[in-house]
Amino acid sequence: MNMGESKGGAVPSIEDVIDASHKLDPNAPELLRAYVTAGGSPDDTDPNPKYSKWSLLRYAVEHWHTDMIDALVELGADVNLRSGSDGFAPIHHAVDSDIDGVVQASVSQAKPVIPFTILSQLVDHGASLTLETPEGKTAHDLVSGYGGGFALPDFEKLFGAKP
Repeated sequence: MNMGESKGGAVPSIEDVIDASHKLDPNAPELLRAYVTAGGSPDDTDPNPKYSKWSLLRYAVEHWHTDMIDALVELGADVNLRSGSDGFAPIHHAVDSDIDGVVQASVSQAKPVIPFTILSQLVDHGASLTLETPEGKTAHDLVSGYGGGFALPDFEKLFGAKP
């Protein structure tokens, strides 16, 4: 398969891009570039009604696909775009992804350190920590409510206390 092409040699569809992102395929950013070059948007959402209606960036956040996050931002993705039925932006979803990913990987530790890798990457790309969910919660609020707030000291060390 040539870079920028789907399995059939055609221009990749959004489904091809999502599938590659899910699989952490190292060619996913190139598929994305081909998709955008052919007229797709880096802010497109999953068109399949059976799924989440998440944006491409939110899928990349879910799967910790850091190269895909960088490629989406480079191509103009809105880091504060809300998508999905919950109306969350990538920054809100990153709270859950960052905490869950570390907790699941370190089940033997009583209190794992949460480095907030994806959240930091999004903030570096201009995502707003003060952006609220439809229920009025910021990333800080989500972290403080997650598992009794055990990750809050790690969050505040990186990003400061709630503004």
